[in-house]
Amino acid sequence: MAALASRASERITQCAYVIVVAVFTLLTVRLFQVQVLEHRTFERLARENQFRIKRVVAPRGVIRDRTGKSLVDNVAEYQLFIDATAMHNDSLLARLAHDFGVDTTAAQARWQALRQRRRGHDPVKALGNLSKAQLSQFEENLERYPGAWLDARGRRRYIFGDFATHVLGYVGEVTQEQVDGSEGARAYRLGDVAGKSGVEALSEMELRGFDGRRWVQVNAAGAELFELVDKAEPPIAGHDVFLTIDFDLQHAIETRMWPEGRAGAAVVMDVRTGELLAAVSKPGYDLNRFAIGISSADYEKLRNDPLTPLFNRYSMAAYPPGSTYKVVSSAALLDHRIARVREWKQACPGWYQVGIRTFRCHKEEGHGSLTMLGGFTQSCDVYYYQQARALGVDRLAQTARQLGFGARTGFALPEADGLVPDTRYYNRVLGERGWTWAVAVNCIIGQGEVLVTPLQLARLVCAVANGGALVQPQIVHRVVDARGRVVRAVTPEVERDGIFDDSVLRFLRRAMLNVVVGERGTGHAALPESLIVAGKTGTAETPGKKEDHAWFIFLAPHDKPEIAGAVIVERAGHGGAVAAPIARQIVAEYFGFEDRGVAYWRRLPELQRRRLVRGETS
Repeated sequence: MAALASRASERITQCAYVIVVAVFTLLTVRLFQVQVLEHRTFERLARENQFRIKRVVAPRGVIRDRTGKSLVDNVAEYQLFIDATAMHNDSLLARLAHDFGVDTTAAQARWQALRQRRRGHDPVKALGNLSKAQLSQFEENLERYPGAWLDARGRRRYIFGDFATHVLGYVGEVTQEQVDGSEGARAYRLGDVAGKSGVEALSEMELRGFDGRRWVQVNAAGAELFELVDKAEPPIAGHDVFLTIDFDLQHAIETRMWPEGRAGAAVVMDVRTGELLAAVSKPGYDLNRFAIGISSADYEKLRNDPLTPLFNRYSMAAYPPGSTYKVVSSAALLDHRIARVREWKQACPGWYQVGIRTFRCHKEEGHGSLTMLGGFTQSCDVYYYQQARALGVDRLAQTARQLGFGARTGFALPEADGLVPDTRYYNRVLGERGWTWAVAVNCIIGQGEVLVTPLQLARLVCAVANGGALVQPQIVHRVVDARGRVVRAVTPEVERDGIFDDSVLRFLRRAMLNVVVGERGTGHAALPESLIVAGKTGTAETPGKKEDHAWFIFLAPHDKPEIAGAVIVERAGHGGAVAAPIARQIVAEYFGFEDRGVAYWRRLPELQRRRLVRGETS
């Protein structure tokens, strides 16, 4: 019995010894891990109890017009952050929610997202754009908010509010996908902003700078005591982006020239370079509402507005072009030798019969017998109806595509393709036996299924003005760094040259001049007092609507063109009455003379008018 007790006692002693050794071994391993393997981690945590490394967000670059005028810059905004170590402090979160209206659920979601990306030690943005009252309350009660602190950052400021809305675009908070897809020194963090549309999105990587860092010592309440200046890494500001836009011209179109309450668009281009001097989409909206943080209710109000202010009309809206398309139709008739310039056609009685359907001309009593010049100048639909069958939709479509329609122009910002229908299109949509040649009657005058953007039409007029070069539209002129050095200069690009035969080009230039200065032209209202303009009116029917779209395309001066453009005012009436006067004001503004609405051509001697029509003098 004693032997059994002795052996049991020995076993207990051995087990105790093993346990002690095991515990001692574990403690030794853990001490080695803490003191050697994880030394740097705990050293960093110890430092962070006393010091904080704060990120200094680099200011975004300034967006300017072509002359250097600031359009978008940055203003100081105070934001409220919470240390990751304080995210478990429910009483702190409750005080922040009560005192400042912080959405603690959203803050917790941000923190969880950071932890999933192994950045759980990063501070969490709780609130942006603090008011002066909120700033004072926080500064005066620091001890009430241990673990929370303020940081001054730049907020985007759109200096002129709703100016060039659809060109400039706006910024917004980055998404989780953007954060996950970024890395390195310029990685996004939750709460950062990035360009969401327009040039802000297009030039995001140039506008965005490189963040800096600052080391600060803090007390137990988290308040800053002093900064370690020698350790500071200053941020590098983003590059400035200079646009091709002319502020004075764009602003004048948007504020002084545009009919109140009307939607539409205007594009003005340099005929040689393709630079957009103005790109107007009406109506617009105040971009600062997005920079501050637009509410869901305000966003829905914008989205449900019947005039659709969020929609970019100058490059994304595809409209029936109406009679402005007769530039394309005339080129097609001449290219395919369907018509000759001096050939007289059967008299226009005001209508044209195709089977049981009657197609009307805009002049009820008709135009009589006309040549191509007369048909173009007076915008006689019947003149073109008469030749639609011989031309057909395919040859018309072929010419239209050569002139840049039915495809994007290569513009850097989003744009629509438009639509150039042909046999394959109608077979697909209507079936091989579901349509007849009568569709060409609509297409040849820019109606039916034909759709174009204002940008495409303006580019076409540039080609008429510059001798047949189809230029690529440009919106960015140059990019300049903080030292004033040009880091990127945009050079003009010609997509295709020689798109017109010389004879076609001469006809189009003369015909567009005749529209404005000819006795029976439809574009008299486009002629300013001190300059000769060439152009073409258009009045496009809109399916299901009583009112027509008013179009006018133009180039100026007519003899040595510098600018070309397109204007459309939605559901506003006749192009010659509504859109042409806007073009006249644009020309007057650009060339710097007063527009008094005077029909200059009427005051010219008759002989000079005739010579102008023949293209003999400026």
